[in-house]
Amino acid sequence: MPLQTHFQGIKGHNTVMEKMGKITINDSTWFGATDFKGKKTLSPTSAIRLKVVSILYPLPFLLEGLFFISLVSLAILPFIYAKIWPPVPALIIYGATVPCYLLLRKLCIKRCYHVSSGLSCLISHGKVELPACHIMDVSESMEHQPRHPEPREPEPQGPQCLTVARIEIQNIVVSYWPTTRDVRTSYIPHALFIITASGRNILLKSGFFPIQQMLYLLVYFDYPLTFEKAKWSLVHTLRLMLIAFPVVAHIAVTGFLYNDYFL
Repeated sequence: MPLQTHFQGIKGHNTVMEKMGKITINDSTWFGATDFKGKKTLSPTSAIRLKVVSILYPLPFLLEGLFFISLVSLAILPFIYAKIWPPVPALIIYGATVPCYLLLRKLCIKRCYHVSSGLSCLISHGKVELPACHIMDVSESMEHQPRHPEPREPEPQGPQCLTVARIEIQNIVVSYWPTTRDVRTSYIPHALFIITASGRNILLKSGFFPIQQMLYLLVYFDYPLTFEKAKWSLVHTLRLMLIAFPVVAHIAVTGFLYNDYFL
């Protein structure tokens, strides 16, 4: 979903917005399992850096489909041609497939998004600092754009680190999924939508950013927050399955081969 469409949806569908009381960092329905380095020593002057994992970044559809078909085909091969390889080579091949796939995927992500290793975001009382990568959905609000914009100097090539000062942030919309288990409802933050006074709007999604840990810090530092109940996305579910299913299948097949050959 384009960022402007998402933003207009937030502004235009007030019935979706949830009126919640102010949450605290001690609220177990939001932060029951939240942990990160520096949590125990957190103070108003802290500047916490959170690691951003890029392995789930979406790749071009054809490349994603090629990975999926290749891995699934290799996973079902032993069931079609039994004992196709001797035991030891078979275990080596299937045991190495998942690590090789994840490494190749990481290289493809670096090439597609121009990301470097060790991406991280930083949150403190005075600013939010986001990593230099193309996965962020950033747009300028139309109402803040001048009718006759002045010429700009050429921007440096490649993604740039984005720093948003606290005083620039008008609001942060927290999109979340409620889950109920044993008559107890908990909440899973799904995305953060940062709205700034300058008209720059930033959408951060789970799977790409540590949204739960970021929300914990935003609550601790008392940033302005509102909450939006999200609808489950079929596209999001299919994308996760496209990545996770081949990995799980190969782990299961490796265990099956070990059991069949050696036990």
